[in-house]
Amino acid sequence: MNGRHRRVCLLATVVAVSSADSATFLQRARVELVPTGREVLTDRFGAAGFVGGAATRQSYAQDNFNRQFTYAGPDGVEGLNPVTRVNDDDLSRFASYPRLEPRLNYGALPAFDPNKYNHSIDHEPQLWRTEPYRELSTARSNFRYVREEIRAAYVMGGTRFGSLGVLGGVRWEKSRNLSRGYIQRGTFASITDLQARVNAEYGTDPIVRRGQSEGYFPSIHFRHSFTPNLIGRASFSTGIGRPSLYSGYDIISNANGGRGWVNGFEFEYLQQLTFLPGAFRGLTLLVNYTHLSAQGDYGRESGGTSGLVGFVPDTANVRLSYNYRWLAPYVQWSYVGRTLGSFNVLPQLQTDRLERRIVNVGASVRLPRNLELFLDISNLFDEPQRTAHFVTGTRTITIYNGPFVSFGLNGRY
Repeated sequence: MNGRHRRVCLLATVVAVSSADSATFLQRARVELVPTGREVLTDRFGAAGFVGGAATRQSYAQDNFNRQFTYAGPDGVEGLNPVTRVNDDDLSRFASYPRLEPRLNYGALPAFDPNKYNHSIDHEPQLWRTEPYRELSTARSNFRYVREEIRAAYVMGGTRFGSLGVLGGVRWEKSRNLSRGYIQRGTFASITDLQARVNAEYGTDPIVRRGQSEGYFPSIHFRHSFTPNLIGRASFSTGIGRPSLYSGYDIISNANGGRGWVNGFEFEYLQQLTFLPGAFRGLTLLVNYTHLSAQGDYGRESGGTSGLVGFVPDTANVRLSYNYRWLAPYVQWSYVGRTLGSFNVLPQLQTDRLERRIVNVGASVRLPRNLELFLDISNLFDEPQRTAHFVTGTRTITIYNGPFVSFGLNGRY
């Protein structure tokens, strides 16, 4: 599969565009022998034997390099030209102004348009600078090749001794693999010839590694009919599993990174307002409030104590419901305080989830024959979910989910 991808990043007044030209190939071939055998049966004795085999070969190859383009402008100088004292790197020509959510109140914000700078790279190459060393070095570091060959054969046989059946066999499997790739041995910036530098850092020929494994995997199974309705089974088997080809592997483990402390209190008040006159006697008031003080050190390298992700310092709910004959409406106000959204050793990479105030309403109507019709509206006023920078408090993410409406019919029988 061939592909070309570019991305853009902005540093000061210089825009850099990267592209990748790559080729990736995956080949598989498999040959399998159909099991063959012979079966002999008598009234009290039966025997059968089978043999089979398979051969598989698959390979994976990747060859790509990255090319970086830096916009230099008509004068060919990145940023301020020391001779003319003019910076002609006009990046606004690559900007577009996509329409944003009006409720964010951000107005029109510029964003880089890939179509514009891709067109400039193709039709105005003199305005861009490339980095030859990046192309040469990534062509070596991104090269990968691996091949695996597997051969397998098995023999299987079964027999029966009256009510006892025995089935057993053994599988033989041998695999061989070959891999090629480059490893950077060092950095030699003092070598001015770029091709010679890359050869010194990665070598001229890829490193070759070979490996193989071989094993036998037996199995045996017993089946005994004690009665027509009672059958006993016993088995012993071995095998091997093979994941798909992958050029590397990840080691992921969980560990206790530090300690945390949570203290708090909870208050709740619930009362049916039966002292009110007439139809108001069906009102019920619920008020609750929870306060938590959470701290954690997140390990020795966390730089001190901080809040704990997932623990909200302050939550509160006020609910007023009404139950009168066949009607049961309610309204609820909920508050969730500001809390730590994500933790990082560097405070400038942490985020906070800002407080939310949500109003939920609903009602249910009791119908004849034990039926009940209900309607619930969550987040009636579309309160957004907001994430802010931990240090500056600047909002980074605002999500509007909109009100959530649910309705249905319940029955009790």
